Amino acid sequence: MIDINKLKRVSVLGMGKSGLEVGRFFSSRNIDVFLSDSADRSKLQETTSLLDRLGIAYEVGIHTDKVWKDKDLVVISPGISVENPAVKNIKDNGIPVVSELELAFQLSKAPFIAVTGTNGKSTTTTLIGNFLSLAGWDVIVGGNIGIPLVEKAYNAKKEQLIVAEVSSFQLELVKHFRPYISLLLNISSDHLDRHGSLENYLNYKCRIFTQQKKGDYVLINYDDPLLMSIVDKIEADVLFFSSRAQLKNGIFLHNNAIYYKNGSSHCEICNIQDIPLQGEHNLKNIMAAMLVALIYKVPSHSILESLHNFKTLRHRMEFVTDIEGVYFIDDSKGTNPDAVMAALNTFKEPVILIAGGVDKKLDFSELCKFIARRVKGLILIGTTSDILYNYCSQNGLLQIMRASTIEDAVKRAYSIAEKGDVVLLSPGGASFDMFKNADDRGDKFIQAVKNLKNRIVR
Repeated sequence: MIDINKLKRVSVLGMGKSGLEVGRFFSSRNIDVFLSDSADRSKLQETTSLLDRLGIAYEVGIHTDKVWKDKDLVVISPGISVENPAVKNIKDNGIPVVSELELAFQLSKAPFIAVTGTNGKSTTTTLIGNFLSLAGWDVIVGGNIGIPLVEKAYNAKKEQLIVAEVSSFQLELVKHFRPYISLLLNISSDHLDRHGSLENYLNYKCRIFTQQKKGDYVLINYDDPLLMSIVDKIEADVLFFSSRAQLKNGIFLHNNAIYYKNGSSHCEICNIQDIPLQGEHNLKNIMAAMLVALIYKVPSHSILESLHNFKTLRHRMEFVTDIEGVYFIDDSKGTNPDAVMAALNTFKEPVILIAGGVDKKLDFSELCKFIARRVKGLILIGTTSDILYNYCSQNGLLQIMRASTIEDAVKRAYSIAEKGDVVLLSPGGASFDMFKNADDRGDKFIQAVKNLKNRIVR
């Protein structure tokens, strides 16, 4: 286990948001810290300027032996794969290696509630935080949701709760990580460019519960066959959530109402008409979050009050505006096929879909069959344009256009839309071919829509 009082020299591999925060954390405690990133200096100007002001040493464009030489610990950022040669070199030289998640956990006195899955993590994490906060718990929300945990976890008191969104990248290097509650929402193909196979991806996700024991909780999506296949590996107490089956232990949908059953406890939580978020995927996210709240004995009326005050997260099925009856929806965080299909299933209206991005070595064949049946038109951007074009045209979709920029995509989508239609940005791929990240892609989409509206509506 990490004893921060014994650390004198630490390195951080990766200078993204979490790496930068870890560097600042150690520096503020007078620990000699060194940051390293293989990206070009031109892509890290804001970060290097900040590090210069803070007096923190770093290197860019390469990982040298400065990363491991004479170091007590190396912290690996989520963007760095365990297969990276630099990571292997560090390990070969006998230097302890941890992820930011593992570091935060080991430094924290507060228990963790950890949420993972392919889709819905941020929404569910936020819902859990809201449910518990409104019921009076002192909650810290962070992790892969975009809020690095290390500083908050270090200062957390044992009576607080840490609700953490956890990605497969963060779980690659956990060793002692043991949440009180872990939650697995769903598993489908994603990040195969990094993990190599769906089996590897699932195995990394399962590290969320590896250290859990009896008395801890693992919450599992009963409707997900891949997750049900690993239930026998779990030592902790298991509860399920389902929108399709009546359960003996867990939360489920029956006759348009949500029920909770656990042993002799059995109660109705609410009618689904009381739920403001649309779509089966959101229903599952809500039930999963409710299950956490019920473990902490949050009353149903408090859960419902929190639900009614819940606002859609940025770039996740976020309504932007309408232009003369055409509705624009930003789902920039929809970065895999299942997320796109879930988004499309939300609408009964005709949809013009803007899709495309970085290829993560995913299978788009089923997605394109679905798109061809479901959408009115398809506007393609990014490096997966050719793949999506070929699959969708082979499945009979005729209205397909290519766009060189997000501004061009918005104009083309609007040109074929009619009053009552929905223009949906749900890319199905990562953003790094054209944008800094998914937030940047969503922000630029929103700005393009607003610019178009300003030109049209006078």
